[in-house]
Amino acid sequence: MKRLTCLILSQVVLTASVNAASFDCGKASTEVEKLICRNPELSTLDEDLGNLYKSLKRGDAADRSLTQSQRIWIQERNGCFDIECFKKAYNIRLTQLRSFKASTGKIPLTNLAACKMAADYFNHDRSNELRLPPTATTTNLDSSDLKSIFASSDEVISNDSVRYWSVDLNSDGVLDHLAIAEQGTAHFNSAYVISGKKGAALKALVDPNEIGMDLDILYVGGRYFIEDGEGKLWRLSNDDKLEPVCRFKQAGKPTVTLVFGKNNPVCNKIDPDAIHYVAYSLNHSIDSLPDGELFWSKTPKPGVARVDIDNDGKLDNMVRLDFVHGAGRGCGVTYLAVTNSSRSDVPPTALNKLLLDDLGGFPCGPNQDAFVQDGVTYVDAFDGNHKIYRIKENKAEEICRFQTHSVVEAVEIKQQ
Repeated sequence: MKRLTCLILSQVVLTASVNAASFDCGKASTEVEKLICRNPELSTLDEDLGNLYKSLKRGDAADRSLTQSQRIWIQERNGCFDIECFKKAYNIRLTQLRSFKASTGKIPLTNLAACKMAADYFNHDRSNELRLPPTATTTNLDSSDLKSIFASSDEVISNDSVRYWSVDLNSDGVLDHLAIAEQGTAHFNSAYVISGKKGAALKALVDPNEIGMDLDILYVGGRYFIEDGEGKLWRLSNDDKLEPVCRFKQAGKPTVTLVFGKNNPVCNKIDPDAIHYVAYSLNHSIDSLPDGELFWSKTPKPGVARVDIDNDGKLDNMVRLDFVHGAGRGCGVTYLAVTNSSRSDVPPTALNKLLLDDLGGFPCGPNQDAFVQDGVTYVDAFDGNHKIYRIKENKAEEICRFQTHSVVEAVEIKQQ
């Protein structure tokens, strides 16, 4: 395979000297060692990791698990093809070791403890620190390499969007081959795995109809998990069966934090949970609008609001349009638009272009609505977070942004 050739550093690296100069840069022989020596940021990360690794060594039985997990991580890290992948690999490992030290210091954590740790990361918007970068993608893993690994699956080797990892999925000390491939226009993710054990055969690891479409790989508490995008973590058992280990349930009301516009007195007056949107109390005679694009449907909702949407001192006839896009997974959103004076059409004005294209977007942008505060009209573009815009002279200025934070807890799934 056309990969970095070094799969493991010297035993010295795994014992007392895992740091930026844990090996003599003057004697660096592998591509990975030379890369670390050439790059100051990687050298610093390696030094930090070495110091943290040494601080976790306690001279007891737990050291064996620590050393094994470090050895496996080094092999995985050496599968990176670019600097950013190396940096992320280091940062993920540093985060994990710091978490171990801050909590129990034991490696690995139980499934439930790891799930609780993941929930804590989700609640603090730090889940990306747990997600693994693919060690290769179709842009830097030659098709012949994929064929050599997944020789019996055309679904994997012929797919244009494949992510590949070499990780110890079932914690048996042997690296496994994992590929996640997007299927069809809906971009369903199917996962395939080959155990690293000699003679192992390819198996479809994940049926997208079973655990969802948005798969990702998390490294939590010394183990690998598959996140299904629907609130569950899954593990590969020792007999290579995929089993759900926990689900995440809402533990409280999501919190909303002002993250942009903190010094703006307008933003400090807005309560996103108690916005009074304008009333659509008048009638219109607009039929469904022409699509203009394949797979679109555009349908006006009942009601017209008389509001000065662009703050030019003149009231506008504002309507809501339900945009539905049927291709792929499909989506549906509500955009704002301004009608003509007879409320019978939505003309192609600069203001409507701003509302529909710039604040909306193709295929599906944020849901829009408007509210008035202190005589000024604002547009709330909601995509899970509230982005508050003020329109003036056919330009939209974002003045506030409120970020929504989930509050979840992990619930263990008992195996039958």
